[in-house]
Amino acid sequence: MTGQGCRHRAATIAAIAAGIVFLLCSAAALPSGASPYLPLNLSPEIERQVERVLVLSGHPVLTRPIPIATVLEALPAACTRDAALCRRVRHYLDRYFGVAGVTEASVEVAAATHSTTTLPNQRGERIDSPWDASAVAFYRPYDHLLLTAGGVAYGGTGSRFNPDGSMLSLGDEYLQIDAGWRSQWLSPMTDSSMLVSTEAPTMPSLTLSNQRPIGSLGLQYELFLARMSYSDHIVYN
Repeated sequence: MTGQGCRHRAATIAAIAAGIVFLLCSAAALPSGASPYLPLNLSPEIERQVERVLVLSGHPVLTRPIPIATVLEALPAACTRDAALCRRVRHYLDRYFGVAGVTEASVEVAAATHSTTTLPNQRGERIDSPWDASAVAFYRPYDHLLLTAGGVAYGGTGSRFNPDGSMLSLGDEYLQIDAGWRSQWLSPMTDSSMLVSTEAPTMPSLTLSNQRPIGSLGLQYELFLARMSYSDHIVYN
């Protein structure tokens, strides 16, 4: 074989190899199976960056927590307009692509005088809480099955532990079932919600939703049934 023929064959093999790598990377980047969620009101800096990615790609944020599958679908369009933002968000999302891992962990300490005032959107935590902690970990044995263990705890007079984020997820991008303590936020606003938010501790619930819009109209749905806690502080008659 001549030297020119060898170079031609080598170039062809390199092109085929590059194409295979591109296809594998594209397949890995596409949303498939049960999707984890971004932590809600736990990492404000990454939430703002992700919301900018969704805005740049034309994806409105109407409910939270935001599924990772939705962010992955929005990234290609956002990358053409803000490459630096795209790199930061992709780097953050890397933690969700393994079989198991810890996606979020934080501890905060504070000093404050006695107060019964509740912090906004912090799952019932009071201003005088001396510390709070949160963590989320996941295990994905199959593409369509996701186990998530999470929790939020805070100390002080009103100390509490809430298994926020602990749930079993089944399905794919068009129908996902979440059973457990899934956060709910039904509002396009980030500071408050008149329907459901994280003002109170997360309720155990069963949620049906889709991560990828359906059809040319972009149909999205989210239905959930939750169990509220019992209270004897409500005056009746």
